[in-house]
Amino acid sequence: MRATKYCCPVFQGDFASRASKLLRQVCSRFEIQIQQGVASKGYVHILVSASP
Repeated sequence: MRATKYCCPVFQGDFASRASKLLRQVCSRFEIQIQQGVASKGYVHILVSASP
């Protein structure tokens, strides 16, 4: 597993809400269902369900 040397908290405020909105739009467009998601200040984990 790789990790960046410097990690900055980027998922905060307006950026976090915009990223969430874009992710939901993309998933909706490609008929992908978000099953579960966890967001922190520096990363996002998402479990999705999609047909092949």
